[in-house]
Amino acid sequence: MQCRKTQELLKADYLDGEINQREEKQIKEHLAKCPECRRLEKELQVQHMLFQKTKQPQVPERVWQNIRDAIVTERLNKESSVSSSILQRLRESILAPRPVFAIAGVLTAIIFVVIFAGAIIQKKQSFSKENSGESVVGYNLNDENEDLLYTLGTNIEEYFL
Repeated sequence: MQCRKTQELLKADYLDGEINQREEKQIKEHLAKCPECRRLEKELQVQHMLFQKTKQPQVPERVWQNIRDAIVTERLNKESSVSSSILQRLRESILAPRPVFAIAGVLTAIIFVVIFAGAIIQKKQSFSKENSGESVVGYNLNDENEDLLYTLGTNIEEYFL
């Protein structure tokens, strides 16, 4: 066994007797060969004995009761926060605007504007065609000179050809 592994086990479980038999045998074999690890073992044994001789103070019952009360309060708060958290998430999911719906609304508005604008432009174009035809006809009807009427008709034909 290597020194580092032996030292870790000495510090952690060996002196407390919380080690399995196989590891205990390996540690004893290593300690027989390694003076540095034996020195560490002796230092740790002295410290271990000092701590075993000290008295552990008794914790008053009121301290334990305060700890129990704090645990119960924390659990109740956690349970109420979980239920309120679920309600809050549900409320947010219902009332929160969705990007897909926002984009769909904007696209719908754009389509309506384009359709409406196209209808207005088409109506203006058809209205202007009707007015131009009426003005030519009106001019022809109001004009009493036949030469002018013939000339006007020829000019219009040339324009379109």
